[in-house]
Order: sequence, then structure tokens, then C-alpha cells
Amino acid sequence: MTRLAVMIASLAMTGCVAVWGSSYNIDFADKDIVQVNYDSSVINYPHMLAQVASHCAAFGKGYVNDSTITNGWGITMAVYRCKGELEPNVLAKKIKL
Repeated sequence: MTRLAVMIASLAMTGCVAVWGSSYNIDFADKDIVQVNYDSSVINYPHMLAQVASHCAAFGKGYVNDSTITNGWGITMAVYRCKGELEPNVLAKKIKL
């Protein structure tokens, strides 16, 4: 029984990674916002935030978290606004969807 529970839990945690191909999915990005979906149990925050910072830097802006919502499935949607000062040492690169 314990083995089955561990197997189900591990499959549930990797489900989003299998669908998205990484620990997060960028749904939308333009000069003003970046919208990201992720499962907080498997997210690679530093990598995700580096992508957000890089995209906003391509427009000469920094980023701030605008909102974060978690649904009943444990998937979090975060919206980052591109605004403010650039972070130092960020390579500018637009996200291609």
C-alpha cells in the first residue's frame, strides 16, 4: 500500500513537468507582462525568474510580481509586470511562445 501511494504521489508531481516539458510554462509574454503557470512542488524558481527577468530586460525594464493565484489542482498562475529598474547582470532575451 505504501509503495502504491509513493508511486501515485510521484506521478502526480511530475504530471505538469511531462505536459509542459519543464517545471513551469510561460503562457503569455509581451512588453508589459509575463504570465507563468507552475506546480510549486516541482518549480525551479531561479530558472523561471531568470527567464522573466531576461524577457523584461529586453524591453529595458525590471519585473515585479503583480499577482499569484493557486487553483484546486495545485497549479499556480503568477503574473509579473515588466517595470522598474533593470537587475544587474541580466542578459536580455525575449521569450518566444
